Amino acid sequence: VKVAANAPGLIGGITFDEGVTLRETENTLFTFSGTDPPSGPFALSPGSERTFEVEVTGGARGTSALRSSVHGKDSLGRTAAAGDRQVVKVGQDITVKVTADPDELALGLELDPETGRPPTKPLELTVELQNVSGEDLTDVTLDLQTIVRQLVGRDPLAPYPLQIETRRGEDGQPDTPLTNAQAREIALGALADNATQTLRFGAKAADKAIVDVRASASGKTLEPRTATGSGATVVRIDSPATLTLTSSGPLTGTVQGGGLYTYAGTVQNISPDEDVTVLLRADRRGPITGGQVDLLGEPDDCGAGIFKRLEPGERMPVFGALRGSTEAGGHATIDLNLTGRRHTYDSEGNPIEVPLASADILVGEGADRREVDVFQLEPIVPPISVGGVAWLVSDSAARAFGARVTGAVESVSAARASVESFRETPMSVHLQWLLTVIREEVPEAFDQAQADLVRTLLAFDDQLDSGEAIDIARDVWGRGIVASEQAWKDATWQDLSRLTGTVVGSTAPDLALEAVLPAIGSCKLLKFGGKTAMLRRAERLGATRAGRLLAKGMKGLVPGDEISALLARKLYGIDGVIDSQLIAYAKAKKVVIAVRERSPGSIRRLAEGLLPKWEKVKAKNVSQLDIDFLGFHETHLDTAMLKQMPDESVIRARIAGKDPDTQEKVLARWQQRKKEWEGKDRAAMEAYEQGGKIPAPSKEVGLNPLENGQPDAQNVWTDQDFELTRVGQGDPPLIGATDGLPVYQPRAKKDGKFRAMTGDMDPIAILDEKGQIPSLERRLEIYKDLAKMGFQHPESLTWDNAVERAKYLFDFDLANGEGRALLAYGPDGTRRAAYFDSRKSRLDELKEGYMALLGTEIVLDAKEIVAGEVPVIERPETEAPLYLTPGGSVGANLSDTPGTKLIRRNLNGTFSQWTRERGWQPYTLPDGATLTTTPQTAVRTAVAAGQTRIDINDQDALILKPGGQSWFKPGDLVVIDPGGPNEEFVTVKALGSIITSAPLTKDHVSGEMIAVVPQDAPAPPSAGPAPSASTPLAVPLTPPVSPPAVPSPGGKPSSTAASEPKAKAPRLSAVKLAKRRFSRKSGTKLSFKLDKAARVTVSVKRKVKGRKKGKRCSTKVKRGKRCTAYVKAKTVQIKAKKGGTRITYGKRLKRGTYVARVSVKGGRRVTLRFIVR
Repeated sequence: VKVAANAPGLIGGITFDEGVTLRETENTLFTFSGTDPPSGPFALSPGSERTFEVEVTGGARGTSALRSSVHGKDSLGRTAAAGDRQVVKVGQDITVKVTADPDELALGLELDPETGRPPTKPLELTVELQNVSGEDLTDVTLDLQTIVRQLVGRDPLAPYPLQIETRRGEDGQPDTPLTNAQAREIALGALADNATQTLRFGAKAADKAIVDVRASASGKTLEPRTATGSGATVVRIDSPATLTLTSSGPLTGTVQGGGLYTYAGTVQNISPDEDVTVLLRADRRGPITGGQVDLLGEPDDCGAGIFKRLEPGERMPVFGALRGSTEAGGHATIDLNLTGRRHTYDSEGNPIEVPLASADILVGEGADRREVDVFQLEPIVPPISVGGVAWLVSDSAARAFGARVTGAVESVSAARASVESFRETPMSVHLQWLLTVIREEVPEAFDQAQADLVRTLLAFDDQLDSGEAIDIARDVWGRGIVASEQAWKDATWQDLSRLTGTVVGSTAPDLALEAVLPAIGSCKLLKFGGKTAMLRRAERLGATRAGRLLAKGMKGLVPGDEISALLARKLYGIDGVIDSQLIAYAKAKKVVIAVRERSPGSIRRLAEGLLPKWEKVKAKNVSQLDIDFLGFHETHLDTAMLKQMPDESVIRARIAGKDPDTQEKVLARWQQRKKEWEGKDRAAMEAYEQGGKIPAPSKEVGLNPLENGQPDAQNVWTDQDFELTRVGQGDPPLIGATDGLPVYQPRAKKDGKFRAMTGDMDPIAILDEKGQIPSLERRLEIYKDLAKMGFQHPESLTWDNAVERAKYLFDFDLANGEGRALLAYGPDGTRRAAYFDSRKSRLDELKEGYMALLGTEIVLDAKEIVAGEVPVIERPETEAPLYLTPGGSVGANLSDTPGTKLIRRNLNGTFSQWTRERGWQPYTLPDGATLTTTPQTAVRTAVAAGQTRIDINDQDALILKPGGQSWFKPGDLVVIDPGGPNEEFVTVKALGSIITSAPLTKDHVSGEMIAVVPQDAPAPPSAGPAPSASTPLAVPLTPPVSPPAVPSPGGKPSSTAASEPKAKAPRLSAVKLAKRRFSRKSGTKLSFKLDKAARVTVSVKRKVKGRKKGKRCSTKVKRGKRCTAYVKAKTVQIKAKKGGTRITYGKRLKRGTYVARVSVKGGRRVTLRFIVR
């Protein structure tokens, strides 16, 4: 019994109703002990309480209710009363016992080459039911589900930790596949009194977690009433692996002396719930220079490796570059060393960092080493590069001085002209910032860099004494670097230009050297202090990004924060398709594209078939604020709408009692919406409605350039059908406002239907690879490409209305103090948070000016811009079918289990099912069910007949349910444009995106569906005898439909090879060696598992040294360059049964290093590496 803290005073005379502290109200199932109340009334002061303990014993099975209630008087004589009631069930009608075998398991230390993660492990779930109700039961059903503890904070793209795959067959019956990773509403029929029934399920563990497995049973008695029972167990799944390192491209190569060899790979944090800070370094051996890995793929002169904090599931692409020595040839190696620290918590909840052990890191085959042969036939003289610092967090701005270096080398006059004509650029601005960071983070680097610069000066001029050299070295940095980061923030571009453009002074030994000393000094300072400074800065920023986002939202982002695909979706409303297009386009065309945020709900609306808002539609998207306070209906959310506003007094009444910040936001939004309704926006929409047409950007021009540098542009617009939908009109009918005031919804006609509009992509800035504003000609080309991606208007930066442009850009300006971060796609393939800095931008002359966009990667010495098309979704002249994510905004499951149907979602929200015989037919999704379909996506880039590579949208572009999802894999039979004019069947040979086993026979355009052809479910056992010759059989009245021709491996269509569903290949899993290093006398144990009996082939090759013979590495020749080859050592075939197999392996093999490939016909192949001593 407790008295509220805000009670007016003492509550006295408190007594229990009906003379007992606890009583039964609905049945007679319980006996009580300790229900006697206190001997007399008692009193409690505000905030105090008193506890009474009662022992309750259940005497019979059933359901009843317990109740306790009290009353008393407050200090004013008023009655105070309270009570509580709780329904209690006694006993179970059905006992349910759940067991798991094993209930504790650890994922392996191998790396599945298909998923890039540890392979899954099988386990068996057993459910035992017993009817203890005392009556026979009918209609018994069972629900078995898995519930992951601590889902908050887990990687949403990680596989679901425990997935129920099959119900085991009984008495020789086949297993029944389960497609939703759960076993729901399994019908068991009747269960006699005291009878038992046992069910078994096959499951797989796929990710680290603690999982509750719960079973609930119910049935009907004769009364009738519902009999129930439940049980549970716990499965603990551990994964010792936290990081993976995989390779991209060949592991070996050749390079000319002085030439460049590049390589790539990927590091991924596969922990489902912990951040990991990684450090990846490259150790080089042999006749090479450089070789450090970075995030950009640029040649590295001053590299220090990669230091980065990865979120759960985050992938980090890495690149490396090495240059062959011009002095000696031979064999060179690069060893990649990956270490890391987990960010977790101790037993008291304090954050700690735990170093990763070697077993925590899985390395793909050969991913930690690259081998290169350097030859010296015609050595290449590498170009002059001052400050190769591409690994830095912000950008490699030191190369901004490259022109001054070149000028100084050519002539004294060129050097002086370069200095005198120096104008600040984004690269030199960012160089100043980098040097300022070093000055603050690593002041000792100045002494090291100064000493090194003194040695350079003395080597250049032997007439220079040490004192003079020291004075010059001090002068280099004394004039060229601002003292603190705050001073740098306050400096304008004119201030920085005076610093970086100043000639050192008359003490320099040579004017040419004088001109390049700032560049040489910057490079040396970056060399000695850059690594430490940037690692310290990156660690401090990275460790607090989550806290900054939690505290300030998007305003907590700082320049240079990396934005993952998940954050791009959550913070900026960027769906997977647009995201992948912008990354590819910015990298290929060497541009920076900065966009502002839009509502993440726009992704859902676009998936539902809405249009991105056209430029001429000025209506704002409906926000939650509009719904809560301004009278919009909840169905209006994330659609472009116009609405008459209520009086200000009504709004002020609604926000009364709200915090000042909310009140300010609501009133500002009300004013904006009122102006929208009463001003020119509604008038313009009504004018378009009267004409029945609205201008839309033409395909010929792309985005409208009339106010962005080309006022005389022609053929900018095309007219499209338009309507201004009122309440009750349209399809679907528009629902009215909650306050009854008029509301309009602009809709445009597309694909035969008037569609509402949602948020469009809003570009703020487009810059070239140097950070400059591109020329008009180049921007016009970019406008056409962005239009194909779905953009509706040009960037704000080049808007010719300077006053309005400045107001708009101020929202993203660091000088604002409250500016919001833009999302910038860079020419290095990254996406980062970026801020506009007006103090360092020169926008008075757009043709020669630039925008300081802080936080972006500026790629210097950029490779040639890719000409022609970049992978973007472009609408052809004859419209291709619009592909929609299969389950709409609620998500879907992708499954390759036999019997799974191929389902598509239509524009009107209905569904269709495709079969070879009947094409697309209407399909009804059961109420409450989640759509499950075979793996499917859309063709991303048009592909011509004769090609074997199909570029497809990634799985990230679809809206899928959390958990493991099937995807395309080698051996799959897929159909392109099912039911359409370009329908074609191909077999997947490899992934990347999809490599076909035979050339395509038809052209395919972007947007066409590509999907795995459904496989028939296993046939059920016959219920009766086979029909005899005298048994009449039903004969079809129409001839059977022949299946479509399928390309055979030779490229010719074959109607028979693919007309029958392919038998599912045996599934090979849990392949491992007991030891990776063993003696030839004892050998080791090889173990694996199969889902059915099959012949397993183990092919072994031994690593040997050889000599180059042409392009081949031969073990038989004695002259030539040394090389490494793998020669066949042994091949064995094992006839294995279903389940686990364990054999002795490796005895009597020669000493050395081996690679073993374990495979089954038509199935996966697993590679193992081991050493025989």
